[in-house]
Amino acid sequence: MERAARRARVGRRRPGRGRARGRGAVAGGERRHHRRANGARGDGSGEPVRAGASRRRPGVARAPAARRRRRVRRRFQRAGGRRLRNRIESRVADRRRRTLSRRPERRRFRARDGGAARHASRPGAARRHDPAARARRRAAGARGIGGVEAQIVGHYQKPPELYDGLRLHQNENTGGCSPRVIEALAKLRPDQIGFYPPYAAATDVIARYLGVPADRVAITNGLDEGIMALSVAQLRPDGGRPVPEAIVPEPAFEIFRFDTAVAGGALVQVMPHADFSFPLDEVLGAITPNTRVVFLTNPNNPTGVSMPLDAIRAIARHLPPKAIVFVDEAYAEFAGVTFLPELASFPNVIVGRTFSKAFGLAGLRIGCLVGAADVLDPIREAVPVYSVNVAAVAAVQAALGDLDHLNHYLRQVAESKAILYAACDRLGLKYWRSSSNFVLLCAGDRTTALVNGAFERGIYIRDRSTEPGCAGCIRVGAGIVEHTRRAVAVMEEVLCAVR
Repeated sequence: MERAARRARVGRRRPGRGRARGRGAVAGGERRHHRRANGARGDGSGEPVRAGASRRRPGVARAPAARRRRRVRRRFQRAGGRRLRNRIESRVADRRRRTLSRRPERRRFRARDGGAARHASRPGAARRHDPAARARRRAAGARGIGGVEAQIVGHYQKPPELYDGLRLHQNENTGGCSPRVIEALAKLRPDQIGFYPPYAAATDVIARYLGVPADRVAITNGLDEGIMALSVAQLRPDGGRPVPEAIVPEPAFEIFRFDTAVAGGALVQVMPHADFSFPLDEVLGAITPNTRVVFLTNPNNPTGVSMPLDAIRAIARHLPPKAIVFVDEAYAEFAGVTFLPELASFPNVIVGRTFSKAFGLAGLRIGCLVGAADVLDPIREAVPVYSVNVAAVAAVQAALGDLDHLNHYLRQVAESKAILYAACDRLGLKYWRSSSNFVLLCAGDRTTALVNGAFERGIYIRDRSTEPGCAGCIRVGAGIVEHTRRAVAVMEEVLCAVR
């Protein structure tokens, strides 16, 4: 009786008069329901829960936990709601879990349609059954020429950052830059570093070195930036027209493949001959009205094999209008051969040069594109303004003023390659005579042991087995003679141990 009277007194209390003085005045379960009356439901719906209401549906057995959650629908706080009003958050958040995925919706440059971006969920968006939409979509995949399935690696296999040993895996000048470069960098004033850099003087110096007019030179932040800008200018899909195609004779510099994909173009891979001779007939057969770029490397990377200049001329003559041939001459100083003198006769050819390899400026990032001024103009528009820094501008002028340093390095490279050829003959390794500052050799089933064994001894060489036609192949830098001798000694030690 006394307990029932106490319950009745609690029930007669008016709302807002406060809680009972004694904590024992309300039973534990009822106290929890009392607090719930002023709160929101736990499912995030914002609907209040009646005090004392049962949480279980009458007459329904309680399902296992895993099944109970299957049909639960929780409200999301959408953009513009209170939770995101004063925060920087790229996605709507689920109240009970975490922010939604930050995965980008688009991974390529937009087509050059000149209009606003479409959204698939809005009226007027292109659908799958729309022929124009199908034409704008990117090709399903790479196309292979030469009887071999197209091979494309999903991302650039950047070598690990190894600086404690001898770096013979990235074709760098291991002797370093000219002392004049160090002097020029030391003379930079605070105001020069504080201002955006001028490019006219550096462009003139580069043009004189290459033997071309200055208006035919576009300097870039490393040759890589030039290749990306060219890809963007040439390979972006254009409205409802067919997807632009890029032809890449393999094996090749990996960046050609990746930049083609980023720009939205279709990759056409021409597979290599067994002896790495240039597959001219196959390249000519791959050209279509949709071709916009043919990427060539002379000398080739990773093989070091040069291609005949006649092949470049033949390809340039067979291209459709608006298509170009890009000739990567990153290693031209070592080969002593260049297409530059013929550019006036072939306005649809662009040559790329870098100052990373022979001049030892890889850490400062400077290169250039050379071609007809009107062909370079749309490519210049894709290069960020002031992308080449003032240190690189000063360094390239100093490096080109010290050609004795360059010629000394070229003699070292020639001697180092002879040492590597002799070592391969002794060790029974197949190799290809190189016109670059590296040698590609084939170690077959000993490739992994050789690369890992050299690594453990502080010599870094690069496994190129993933490149088309290069199974079991290793690329070894050939620069400073002392460094080459150290590498050969380690190769002999490792290979003798695995026999």
